[in-house]
Amino acid sequence: MIGKVSLAAPLGADAWGKETPVRKTLIAGALAVAATVGLAAPAFAINSASCWPDNGQLAIKYVPFYDPETQCYVNAGETADNLPGAFWLRAGNNDGWVDIKWKDGQVYRSTFYRGQSYNYSDSDIIRVHIN
Repeated sequence: MIGKVSLAAPLGADAWGKETPVRKTLIAGALAVAATVGLAAPAFAINSASCWPDNGQLAIKYVPFYDPETQCYVNAGETADNLPGAFWLRAGNNDGWVDIKWKDGQVYRSTFYRGQSYNYSDSDIIRVHIN
């Protein structure tokens, strides 16, 4: 250091360490790149999907209002859907688990494995998780 002048001034600073427009631009650019990289990261989230054609999706049959429905899911993740009166699950190409609320009010976890089908006795599936 010679007097108050630094020979090793940081990038974007003048010899006295004062911030310059170049440094502000570099900081703004770095923040923009970090934000873009964060947004571009792949999202792993369970999604509702069409049940037909059968492409290996998880399918759950349930009875919300005396009329059987089928809800299908794809992708790894977890959702807190309420599927009242669930009576059948086809795992498709998926492994995972469902939380089931039985008529006694207790919640139980039931694991499912790819390629398998399961029958339930009129219970409410309250959470679905695909590995």
